[in-house]
Amino acid sequence: SSAAAPAAGAAAPGPAKTPAAPRLKFKLSRPTAEPGAMSASRPGGKITLNLSKMKETADEAKAEQSRKKRKKQQDEANAYKRPMVQSTRDKSRTQKPHARLNKFLADEVFQDVWMWPKFANAFARPVDRKKFPKYAEVVKKPVDLSMIKNRLKECKYRERTVFLDDMDLLAANCVAFNGPSHELSIEAIAMAARARENCGRVDEQLARLERETAEASAKPKKTPRRPSPPPGGKGKGKSPAPATPAP
Repeated sequence: SSAAAPAAGAAAPGPAKTPAAPRLKFKLSRPTAEPGAMSASRPGGKITLNLSKMKETADEAKAEQSRKKRKKQQDEANAYKRPMVQSTRDKSRTQKPHARLNKFLADEVFQDVWMWPKFANAFARPVDRKKFPKYAEVVKKPVDLSMIKNRLKECKYRERTVFLDDMDLLAANCVAFNGPSHELSIEAIAMAARARENCGRVDEQLARLERETAEASAKPKKTPRRPSPPPGGKGKGKSPAPATPAP
């Protein structure tokens, strides 16, 4: 028998289609899985990606790289540094009574004057002789705050009266050159008065430091012992020749 003819209007059969590859589907794991874990399912198996673990590993690698970089920079910097050696001379100097006296004067008395709010710059440095050429004719013993500060730093003062004399001299020089009614003279006199007021406020501590300084200065200095001469006078161990009897 003959095959049945295709129905009218039906399409002719075309070439066979290739089946599409299965797609990977990502989904969040169940709550029992690790936080940040994701899974991908496909036919024939299952792949789990722990994103939090991957991020943690990447952060550790980045931190380790930063540590190595900082260590390298520190090693290079240390290669150009010399070890700090503390001088025993400076340490012993600061322990002496006159050094403690000068430091106490600088901290408790002079600091208030050095930070004077009005016209501080006018007294902080020596007077410019080019701007004021006649200053040397009037002032024979110039002094300024920076000079007093250096004397304190170098431990030049052995008692407060010498320090206060310098403050009074600064005020007297200003009055001699500018006149007593000048605003600079008024401020200079006020600074000298403040220095005396600060000394009176810490009178007991200053008196103790001055007493210790005077006692340390009165102690006789130790002189090095001379080596004893060798036996036999100047010779090297030879006994002197016997004297010849007189005839």
